[in-house]
Amino acid sequence: MVLDERIKPVQKQIRRHIRRYPDSKHKREPLESIPGIGLLTAAMIMCEMGDVFLFQDAGQTAACCGLTPHHRQSDSSVRGRSMLSETGASHIRKALFMPALASMRHNPVLTAFRARLKENGKRGMVIVGAVMRKLVYIAFGVLKSGKPFDPALAAAH
Repeated sequence: MVLDERIKPVQKQIRRHIRRYPDSKHKREPLESIPGIGLLTAAMIMCEMGDVFLFQDAGQTAACCGLTPHHRQSDSSVRGRSMLSETGASHIRKALFMPALASMRHNPVLTAFRARLKENGKRGMVIVGAVMRKLVYIAFGVLKSGKPFDPALAAAH
């Protein structure tokens, strides 16, 4: 395919760049251990989050990415639906959309999280937004600790 031929050189450039900087390799490996996160998403997360030690907690990171819930209401109506705040960088949200869908199928922690949200009556896109936020939390954790993804540890939090 034409797109595959164009994607391969970009992926090679990303890999070459990551190999050139050892700190990037140490960040990429734990990120790619998260089911649903591949090379391109890991690279996007590393670029957007930068140094995770600048954030006090994962909540600040999610807010920076625009993945925090925002309750919409007017003066007279309190029945507004909750939605993502979308105040942060839009390209990180775009980059996390497909990994969130993949994670809901292949990541045991996020599969259980999705089932729990669905059981509570949450709509499809609300669930996807929550899974994207949870992916940011997990990414923050593995970057902060420098250790690969551990489903038992992630489920405990």
